[in-house]
Amino acid sequence: MGVHLPQEELQKQLVEVEKQLKIGDRYRHYKNHHTYRIHSIALREEDDMPSVNYQDENNGIIFNRKVDIFLEQIPDENDKMVDRFEYIGGDK
Repeated sequence: MGVHLPQEELQKQLVEVEKQLKIGDRYRHYKNHHTYRIHSIALREEDDMPSVNYQDENNGIIFNRKVDIFLEQIPDENDKMVDRFEYIGGDK
C-alpha cells in the first residue's frame, strides 16, 4: 500500500470495531468448538484493515483474523447459516 489512511480515519475504524468486539469477550468457533477470548484489536499494516487478535483458551495460542471474516456467517455442515464465532460471554 505504501501510504496509510489519515490517523483520524484509522481511529474511527478502531472505534467502530470496538463497538462490536470487546477485549475479554469469549467466542466459540462453529466447527472445532474451541473457545477463544478477544485479546486485542489491531489494524493490518499492509492494508489498514481492522483485525482481531484472539486467544485459544485451551492452549494459549493467539490468532489474528480480519474483523469482517471473524464476524461473518457461513454455512455449517447442514448448509444452515451460522456465526463463524458464536458470542458466549463477556470478561470474567
